[in-house]
Amino acid sequence: MVAATDDNMEARQVDMAATPNDREADPGDIAVSRGIGVTPEEFVTFEEEPMDTSDDDNFVAQSQEDSLSTLEGNHKQPLNFPPRNEEQQGPMKAKTRQTFEAQTRNSIHKHPMLPPCSCRARCKDKISHEERTKIWEKFWSLSYNRRRDWISNNVRRVPKSVIKNSESESRRTCTLLWKIGEIKVCKSFFLSTLGYRNDKVVQFALSNVNEIPTSGVIIGTEGDKRGLHEPSNKYSEEYRQQVIDHIESFRPQVSHYKCDHAPHRRYLPSELTVRHMHLDFCEQVNHTCSYTYYRTIFKSCNISFAVPSSDLCQKCEEHKQYHKDGPQEHQCEDCTCEECLMYHKHRERANQARKAMEDDCAQMEEDNNILVVTADMQKAITMPKLPSKDHFFAKKLVLFNETFASPTRTGPKTCIVWHEGEAGRKASNLASSYLHFIKGNRDKEHVIIYSDNCCSQNKNWTLFSAFVRVVNDPSLAVQVLTMKYLEPGHTYMAADSIHGSITKKFNNRSAIHDFGDFVDVMQSSRKDMTCQAIDHTSMYLFEDQSRKVGKFRLRDARVVQFRRGSLNLFAKSSHEELCFKEIDFLKKGPRKEMTAIMTQRESLLDNVTTMALPRGISQSKKDELLKLVRAVPQHKKRFFENLPVNDQAADLEVEFDH
Repeated sequence: MVAATDDNMEARQVDMAATPNDREADPGDIAVSRGIGVTPEEFVTFEEEPMDTSDDDNFVAQSQEDSLSTLEGNHKQPLNFPPRNEEQQGPMKAKTRQTFEAQTRNSIHKHPMLPPCSCRARCKDKISHEERTKIWEKFWSLSYNRRRDWISNNVRRVPKSVIKNSESESRRTCTLLWKIGEIKVCKSFFLSTLGYRNDKVVQFALSNVNEIPTSGVIIGTEGDKRGLHEPSNKYSEEYRQQVIDHIESFRPQVSHYKCDHAPHRRYLPSELTVRHMHLDFCEQVNHTCSYTYYRTIFKSCNISFAVPSSDLCQKCEEHKQYHKDGPQEHQCEDCTCEECLMYHKHRERANQARKAMEDDCAQMEEDNNILVVTADMQKAITMPKLPSKDHFFAKKLVLFNETFASPTRTGPKTCIVWHEGEAGRKASNLASSYLHFIKGNRDKEHVIIYSDNCCSQNKNWTLFSAFVRVVNDPSLAVQVLTMKYLEPGHTYMAADSIHGSITKKFNNRSAIHDFGDFVDVMQSSRKDMTCQAIDHTSMYLFEDQSRKVGKFRLRDARVVQFRRGSLNLFAKSSHEELCFKEIDFLKKGPRKEMTAIMTQRESLLDNVTTMALPRGISQSKKDELLKLVRAVPQHKKRFFENLPVNDQAADLEVEFDH
């Protein structure tokens, strides 16, 4: 809708309604005195007489620059705008929305102050030219609604004081009293001082006054209502509800994870699009609905796409299916069946883990010696990424990314990256990535790591055997190293958010050639991202040095802790437990060896060897990669040409490490 300008609205009398503007003018200036509370008896009516065209003391309006000066002249020509010349001025331009300053400038240009009257009341002697100029400037510096208020409080409608005898009854029952401040003036002087050529604006302002009937006090005028009218083509609320019902018919799901940025958002399958939903709605209702309107309603429902496949908890889904076919709605809170009791314990453990993470993050904000991160390995990434058709069928190199991300906004976000030509994804490789991250934060005294329960990556004896050496390394400041595990099915964490950003960045790039390109894309996926590429020389050959430990089962552990000066493991089966259970899990040989090294205050990592040679890939896979990258720039092709060859290495794109 195009906004109307002030002068057009002042020339039109339309039915408007709005609240009065509360802006107040300078009470000390006669130009903006409003006369609130003045009774009609204090006004004097002046009978206006027609202009004497034969008088020599007439006035002529000059240009806009001279319009503020009073000049003598012949006032014979009507005060109207000159007709518009289409040929000289060009076609009419479409009206556009303007700022208040621009509207004021246009109004001043179109309403210059006009010459005063020459009535017998001698109005021009009551108010000097300088005062008229101030009045005009003050008036046009006000907003649209404030100008209406000023007019309504300086022009009053009162009953006629003289009724002449006539055969036909007059329709005019009242007259207007004009004043500026406390000075009574005539109609012509009032309008010319403000720059108006007729009283349409005055009639409009008086027709919309807010007046107290008993006292006659004018509170103000009803303000501008432009842009507040309901469009004639607006969809009804019933139609809007029909669109919402159609969107809800796709059954959007609530995210099972606690997403702090969008706790109430629901999700639809990623293969579905708003465009498909809109087309389906148009077919069902047999009515043309604009895509923009449908999409606006869809966004207002707080629904998104691309739910991760791991978003659904298997135990929760099984519990939901268990009571799905019941005769009536099942009240799980009051049920004491075995299925519901197990479900309640499952949900309680999930809530306890989340609360523990929140408490640890709060402690990290208060103590700089504490570091809280989440750890997870991103699903396998293959390289290179090329726009050619052959890219979908050829063998590709596998890239590994172990992400360490703090749940807080200011905490570290680090990706430890390597590819299958350097190392695989064995437990020792994952433990080496943990060690590399802790070395990068060697000044932290207490490191807390949250992860899922994947036994091959985050919950195995090889990793724990490595942590005993890490926490007792004299080159690190860490005193306590704690692993905390989230409830299975409820393991969404900050590291998964990092993976989503990386995947989105990958999808936006049509071509990513070598390993360096992939590292750069990861680095640029977030502003606070740190991406560190490691090779086989950083991979320690950690081994499982544990022995059988009584009744302790690793899968039941929810918190595992390692402390400097001790070679034991401290575990809890619940996040709410206060006391740890100390467990001696090392074999006698490794324990005796570590004890001797600790006595000499040497590093327990020095007697652990690293990979002497890179892992390598098979020759057939390398040949296929070189064939795939023939169109890649030469300086990037060298990465694939220098890949080490090992025919005994398994293809990690389709197999696991042996």
